[in-house]
Amino acid sequence: MAVSLAYNFNENSTTTIRDYSSNGNDGTATGITLANSTRVGKDAVFTDSTNSIDLGGISYLDGVSNGSIHLGIKLGANGNTRKILTKAGLIEISTIAGSSTIRFSITDSTASVIDLDATFTTDFTDYDLVINSNAVTLYQDGVSVDTGVLSGGTSSSAGSMYIGYDGSVNSAEFNLNELLIFTSALSTTNIQALIDNTNGVLIGGSNAHGFELGDLIGDNFEDYATGTFAAVSYIQDVDYFRIYPLLNTIISGNKLTKAGHIWDTTKDSLLYIDSDEICFYDNINAPADVLGSTKKELCISADGVSKSYTTKTANYTATNSDKIIFCDTSGGSFTITLPSSPNDKKELILIDEASSFDTYPLTVNPNGNNIISQSNNVCFDAELSSIKLFYKGTGSNQGWFII
Repeated sequence: MAVSLAYNFNENSTTTIRDYSSNGNDGTATGITLANSTRVGKDAVFTDSTNSIDLGGISYLDGVSNGSIHLGIKLGANGNTRKILTKAGLIEISTIAGSSTIRFSITDSTASVIDLDATFTTDFTDYDLVINSNAVTLYQDGVSVDTGVLSGGTSSSAGSMYIGYDGSVNSAEFNLNELLIFTSALSTTNIQALIDNTNGVLIGGSNAHGFELGDLIGDNFEDYATGTFAAVSYIQDVDYFRIYPLLNTIISGNKLTKAGHIWDTTKDSLLYIDSDEICFYDNINAPADVLGSTKKELCISADGVSKSYTTKTANYTATNSDKIIFCDTSGGSFTITLPSSPNDKKELILIDEASSFDTYPLTVNPNGNNIISQSNNVCFDAELSSIKLFYKGTGSNQGWFII
């Protein structure tokens, strides 16, 4: 089951909390500290104050009839009503004053609030709130402890989701080891698997793995429909590591290799060898990026070196990763807008794909820069044109040149 948001604090940062789901939902932390967990990896430590993590406008639980939240948490003994997780008008998880109660409150589409309670101890506990066809169940360490029913699914909220302090009510006292959000209903088997595999599935053996925290790894890259992908969520030692599965099921026998990195742009490249060429890919941060044509930087084949290319038939704004753009204007003229902040010494080639520039010219918009010292758009109307642009970003005469 693919996870939509995954935090476990193992990257050892007290400011930027990385999302291991590959969806890029990094959180911004204020005032938290980190401690070695009695479970796996690190805990984010919250006190009875304004400690918080702002998750931004997380929408995975907005307006749904199926979804789940998993928490691995150790609560403190304070007896106040304090926040654990909130998104105003949608969900609130809190400790309740005068009791040892943890309350999960969720608002449905009719603005009715459904409360589900559990009695907590000060030991680490796994909580799972599961919405399954509008039926809501709260599990504590895998056992159902309370239920409710939503009317018409959950509500929607435009606000940010917070862990701890939400801007008005202080954080509860707790150590948070793991927070996962799913856009589907967890089964009891899924819940037990999460409990048994804290911070991800343990992988390894007698050979050193060579992976790093946050690596995007997988098997069968050539077939996205059946390929397996995961994020490395914890490095136990040179032989063992943990992963969050991201796409399809990881099974015994998968030969997991590195394909990129979830957040580190210095480690998100891939060198791939197939039957007839060797290609270098860059900016690989999610399963959909792996072997994607827009991520292809350079290839070497029996015919020589080629660069990545794409074909366009309508207005398009080029990026710094574009190398060659085949422009098919047979359906009518359109505009290629150059990058607003091009890399120094960037090259871009535009090619008349359909021999139609003479009938339907291609316009190139310099996007705030110059083309041969002019800031105006340039029109190309010669049939079978091949335009090579070069950007000079330093010194005098900065701008695009036509080679």
